[in-house]
Amino acid sequence: MGWTFGQTIEFGCGTGVNLPYYSTKVEQLTAVDWSTNMLMQAMTKQGELDAKGEIQCDKVKFVQADYLNGLPQYADGHFDCVVDTMTLSSTYDRTSQIQEMKRLCKSGGYILLMERGASWLPLINMWLKFRAARDLMTMGAVEHLDFEELVAK
Repeated sequence: MGWTFGQTIEFGCGTGVNLPYYSTKVEQLTAVDWSTNMLMQAMTKQGELDAKGEIQCDKVKFVQADYLNGLPQYADGHFDCVVDTMTLSSTYDRTSQIQEMKRLCKSGGYILLMERGASWLPLINMWLKFRAARDLMTMGAVEHLDFEELVAK
């Protein structure tokens, strides 16, 4: 998370696994998840990390929202950095999610995607596509997506 700075939003923060990796360059972290249970775990984790002195970003705002429906409370270009960890491979509407990320990110800002995607080896991609339906049903995610192509749209 060394690339993050200023006003940063994390899509799908889950249980807060990324919290200890945000630096002091982040002025405000907005951690968004649709699951109240996940957010409660993230808040607990933040308190534990803070007590141990293991959290560098001291301003974290937790927001319960479904970002696929948009986050109208934030203006276009509100955030310097938009972070997404492993949600694009499991969402039902990647296009809407990516469009919302682009809308929220300032011109010259960063959109950081941490995902498992397509391989540069065609044989591996064929195998991932072959497994895609099973993976979606058993893991709730697929691993063969071409994220560069998705973001370019």
